[in-house]
Amino acid sequence: MAEEASRLDVTEGVPTAYQRLEVEIEIAGRDPLSSFTYVSSRRHEGRSPSERYMNLLLRGARLHALPAEWIAFLRSFELAADERTSQLEAPSPEAPALDAATRKRLEALGYTV
Repeated sequence: MAEEASRLDVTEGVPTAYQRLEVEIEIAGRDPLSSFTYVSSRRHEGRSPSERYMNLLLRGARLHALPAEWIAFLRSFELAADERTSQLEAPSPEAPALDAATRKRLEALGYTV
């Protein structure tokens, strides 16, 4: 578990982008469970989750058969705008032309190019 947590720390950008915070999870009728969560170093009120992050949360919620009400709650969050999309939709005049393979990969990901 410690090795997996350390690997996750690296992918999440600890300690620059996030800090790992030890937490205790309370589950009705069970003993408390020790765990951890990540806290962003760039916190501000009203910050929205990215589509990528929300999809990870939803996948985990379904995998662990969380109640439909919880999944609906997760889906209720407004997602953050993906700056990469706007950059692709409005290229600067000096932007290089995309080759056919790159264009095809971006279109498969849902980008308009």
